[in-house]
Amino acid sequence: MVHFIARSYITSQPYGQVLILSPWNYPSSLHFFLCLALSPLATVLWLRCPRQVPNTTAVMLKILEHFPRELVTMINGDHSVSEYLLNQKFDYIFFTGSCKVGKYVMQKASENLIPVSLELGGKNPCVVAADAKLDFTVKRIVWGKFMNAGQTCICTDYVLVDRRVKDRFLDLITERIGLFYGENPKESNDFRG
Repeated sequence: MVHFIARSYITSQPYGQVLILSPWNYPSSLHFFLCLALSPLATVLWLRCPRQVPNTTAVMLKILEHFPRELVTMINGDHSVSEYLLNQKFDYIFFTGSCKVGKYVMQKASENLIPVSLELGGKNPCVVAADAKLDFTVKRIVWGKFMNAGQTCICTDYVLVDRRVKDRFLDLITERIGLFYGENPKESNDFRG
């Protein structure tokens, strides 16, 4: 009641200097890697790219050639580079990776009260009920679990299956994995990416 004359509105403002610590475990799927590294780039000034993926890094450098140099800096390196960057006072940090490293990133950010966005791998159960369409269900589980050689933070970690369909489920999932990877998984294009 005291502020009945006032009006409120939202004004979008950039954070300032933002650090993206990009993942290295998606080089076989350039699309996903670029999404994880470049999606937040709309408001970013610093991007740390891991040295484990030199070909992907080369592609990103070519893309970033089209950005003004004063707006985006890409740094290649190992954990010592990340450590150095985490000791700087950024305005925001994006991190994609393991829970263990995510906790460390959060700890370092908290020392300077830096807000963070963390995309961390988790435990993702899949429940298969007795009335599930097993062919469809198995196809989706195998695709989600084994895409990018299992290096997806939201893939199924374990399956809880109703006992009434357990045997049929196991037969179908064994068959589907065989179709996915073939007789020799080392030679599978799905595995190698």
